[in-house]
Amino acid sequence: MSMQPPGWSGQPLPAPQPFPGYPPPKAPPKKRWYGVGAALLLVGLAVVSFGVFGLAKVFDGAPDAEHTFANGEMKTVHFDAGETKVIFVADRGEHDTGQCSISTPTGSDDDIKMDNYEGSLTINQWQALFTVTARTAADYAVTCDGASSDQFGVGGDAKATTLVGGLFAVFGGGFLCVLGIVTLVVIALLRWRRKA
Repeated sequence: MSMQPPGWSGQPLPAPQPFPGYPPPKAPPKKRWYGVGAALLLVGLAVVSFGVFGLAKVFDGAPDAEHTFANGEMKTVHFDAGETKVIFVADRGEHDTGQCSISTPTGSDDDIKMDNYEGSLTINQWQALFTVTARTAADYAVTCDGASSDQFGVGGDAKATTLVGGLFAVFGGGFLCVLGIVTLVVIALLRWRRKA
């Protein structure tokens, strides 16, 4: 009796096959990925700097000591033709802030335009109340009547959109910087591991 397994009538068993082994190692990433990481980092830094510039412009809009005045006092402020400034109140709280008036050198209301500030903007303790646009360059007298403790000031043309845009630019640029740094580190590690 033969010791062959059934179905192998007289044929020898096939030779064992060698183990397939490991696949060839992956090639290291191309060096151009360093350029991608560096570009992300540079773009991120540029966006952050634009955001910081925008935020600085907003915070420069707050009234300085020369342009602040108490309730009922008059403050003379110079406007260039077409320039817009904002009237602020400090620490407004819950009470109504009253009204402000501007007297022009010519006595004509056509020289100046004053509107309620659209939206809400607070810079440090200063809250925006009115926007004032002068049609002609001159010194204008500003007076505000409100609560006896109110402190008013005239500052630059600060816009809430500039503040929000500056914040988004700082955070978005920061994200791009982090993404660029992570890209550079990952590419460096992969190139180092796959060289061996």
